[in-house]
Amino acid sequence: MTDLEQFDGLGLSTYLIRKLQKKCIFTRYELLITSNAELMEITGLTEAAILELKEKIGKDFFHLQQSNLNNWKTYTKIYNTGIENRLDILLAETPLKTGSIWEICGKSGVGKTQLCHTIAFNFAAQTQGTVLYIDTKCDFSGTRIMEMLRCRHVPNNICGRIMQDILVERTGTAEGLCEILERLDLQLNAGADADGGNIKLVIIDALPAVFFKYRSELNHLKGKYLLAKLNNLVYQLSKEHHIAFVYVNLLVNIEEEQQVPEDMDNEEMSEPYEMPSASLNLAGCVGMRPALGEYWNRAPHLRLSLETPLDNTSITNERILRVIRSCYTAVGTTCNLHITTAGVS
Repeated sequence: MTDLEQFDGLGLSTYLIRKLQKKCIFTRYELLITSNAELMEITGLTEAAILELKEKIGKDFFHLQQSNLNNWKTYTKIYNTGIENRLDILLAETPLKTGSIWEICGKSGVGKTQLCHTIAFNFAAQTQGTVLYIDTKCDFSGTRIMEMLRCRHVPNNICGRIMQDILVERTGTAEGLCEILERLDLQLNAGADADGGNIKLVIIDALPAVFFKYRSELNHLKGKYLLAKLNNLVYQLSKEHHIAFVYVNLLVNIEEEQQVPEDMDNEEMSEPYEMPSASLNLAGCVGMRPALGEYWNRAPHLRLSLETPLDNTSITNERILRVIRSCYTAVGTTCNLHITTAGVS
């Protein structure tokens, strides 16, 4: 049902609504910005009738827009990653906030999980809310969080609160991942006093691990269905409950993806769905592209690529974080990060 059909006070017949739709006028806003002369030609109504129609729409439409704006101001809260002199400066125009949907991608072993640990730790430490960390590879480490606490000399009474504010759920299937998010939705609908009522950030580490099995032709359609279901759940939770999402994906090698062994624990998984038309041209990642196909390529609001510097000749803790997709800011900007015992900084 279109926006015009949902509005009861217009007095437009179904026939006139169909005529407007044929001219790509589906919403009240589109009707308001269309000239009176054009609307008279489309509908056959007099100019007086058109003016009366616009007056009715205007009273309701602008009241609704003001209500939506007030609602956005009420629930929108700007968070930060805690990597203040690096990542938060890079993303000053598109910060982590309520409803954000971010993706961190990169080669296997580049440090994506380390970055997720740091974001979860900093989020909980700043008392911004509870973090739900969904672990699909059994990579979450409470020991690593304790190491970060010790290195930052966090008082014992604060350590317990931080650990309690990072909730961990583990699953090895895409179905299980969707079930966790569906359960979270039910808990949030039950109210703030229910379990999970204070969850403000969900980290999914990582998506490819649970979608690997669906790359075969036999399971292809089921995989696409579950991917679409996951995407709908993420957007529903971000919009209705104002939760921020950060999930992990892989950059996969286009030439070698068919040579990946059938191993559920191997991060270097191949592409289970249709290919994007072109690879990314990233420093240190030439010929690479995000896994999960063209459909998922458009899913996140912001996609970040974690890379090792090109001039590295040995193992190092230096990394480059690059914006490779953004709905709100320019792509290609970078910042330098370091992986340390106290976390990513």
